[in-house]
Amino acid sequence: MVSVIINGMSMINVWLQSWLGSDWVRPTVILALIGIIANQFGAWYNNRSKIRAEDTLADKRFAYEKQLSENKFNFDSELSKQKFEFEKAQAIHKRRFELAEALLVDTYRFRQMVDYVRKSLPSPGEGGSRPGRSGEAIGTKNHKDSLYIPIERLNKEKELISAFFARQYTTQAHFGSEATNAFDLFYQAMVKIRTSSEMLILTADQLNKDEKKLEEYRADIWSGTAKAYG
Repeated sequence: MVSVIINGMSMINVWLQSWLGSDWVRPTVILALIGIIANQFGAWYNNRSKIRAEDTLADKRFAYEKQLSENKFNFDSELSKQKFEFEKAQAIHKRRFELAEALLVDTYRFRQMVDYVRKSLPSPGEGGSRPGRSGEAIGTKNHKDSLYIPIERLNKEKELISAFFARQYTTQAHFGSEATNAFDLFYQAMVKIRTSSEMLILTADQLNKDEKKLEEYRADIWSGTAKAYG
């Protein structure tokens, strides 16, 4: 920078001598002019350096604030994502727990219902809703009505049964296909009760009966008979 100023002063000296003549270009005049020019140049240079420094500082500050803003955005985005995944996992866990609890309660209700359906001690008037009983002899009607009791009890519990099996596909969605095996067993138990009851009613008037098969049917519909025959 000093060499630039010295070279500039020499050039100004030569230029003044060629323009004004050697008489006008005295050392004091030259020094004064050079001092003025040097001061102006120095002020300009200092101002220019200051502007450059301020621009550089502004650029660095902008880059820093930009990076800080991007980091904050990325952090907030990642935090929101993790929060969403956590809340999602919590909601799924809560839903599965509630479903498992409801299934356990329904299973106990279903078991109690089956025990009630297969209870061999009828209440007065049970079995009277059996279709096709008109015109039958009193003895035959009463016997067939008693065999129809398990079906009649199942029909009365249709709301409980429907609500229980309505959870089958929800259970499969949350716990997998193996979790629905219990529903298949419960359904088979109901089908077996209905089928055995109907078969006993159909064969009630037959003379030649397969007593062994009939005992199996009775064991299906009456809990006491099942215990007696193992």
